[in-house]
Amino acid sequence: MVRPPAVILSAIAILMSFGFRQHFYQESFRFTVQGIALFPIIGCLIFSTHFRVVNQLLNSAPAIWIGQLSYSLYVWHLAALFLFSDFATTYLPISAFSWFMFSCSFVVASVSYYFFEKPLLKYRTFLRRNASETTLKGVCVDFKNGTRLGGETTAT
Repeated sequence: MVRPPAVILSAIAILMSFGFRQHFYQESFRFTVQGIALFPIIGCLIFSTHFRVVNQLLNSAPAIWIGQLSYSLYVWHLAALFLFSDFATTYLPISAFSWFMFSCSFVVASVSYYFFEKPLLKYRTFLRRNASETTLKGVCVDFKNGTRLGGETTAT
């Protein structure tokens, strides 16, 4: 449900946050105010029926794919920058540097996601399924009463 007063107040808070010129506010508190003020605006854009184009864009296949790669991109972007920046600065014009590094980050993140993360997630699911099917008897013991979870006594 769209709440126009909240969106309007958020927009005003963001605009006002650019007007303050105190050093402490500009270096720290401003980002907190802007982050809190962006929540209603982003919520309105995502969940409102008035912004169908934004909903379609965020539910498109490329956006979903980027969402799946987001953790790998976060983890590997600095490594890609470190590994490929010497090559890029030597052999590419300055105008192509950002695009090349952006592409390298996506390639490294894709390799990480498809060859490491997805197989490990399948293995985790396999382990979780097998762990729930088999119980380890005698592991869960109430030492105070000398009983297992099933109620049988462990003391002889």
